[in-house]
Amino acid sequence: MSFVDDSDALTIALPGVLSWSRPRRERGRVRYPAAYARSRDGWAAVVAHAVARRNWRPPPAARYRVTVTVCGGGRRDLDRVCTAVLDALQAGGAVRDDCLVDALTATRAHPPRGTPPNTVAEVVMRSDDRAPRPSLQRQPSDVEPPSKSEEQEERDAHR
Repeated sequence: MSFVDDSDALTIALPGVLSWSRPRRERGRVRYPAAYARSRDGWAAVVAHAVARRNWRPPPAARYRVTVTVCGGGRRDLDRVCTAVLDALQAGGAVRDDCLVDALTATRAHPPRGTPPNTVAEVVMRSDDRAPRPSLQRQPSDVEPPSKSEEQEERDAHR
């Protein structure tokens, strides 16, 4: 899979470390916990600002590679932090839809002494003109499976 060179990356420093929280059903509606929704919306605003500042405009067919670096944040599940990052990237306009992310890499590190916990997200658009989307269809194998009569002949020969 090909991606454009890293100089075309959108790198966003997000304050703190946010862990995705499962939505809850409340009075017939599905809602995220208030603290998560506030923090996620704050991250989305930071993403939207970075998108506007860089004039980042993903084409409609864009696919993405996302790298998440978490500095600090205690014992939060890394996969839930990535989900929160992807939610914020989508809400802020850095990616059209998080299901279009083809590669996701996550790393956790200790922040330097005196530095508050933070999360850094890097988004790289895949260049569709240089690399076609991989096909998910099964490819025929080089060797054809034996026909039913050949299978029967082999069984009969070994008896």
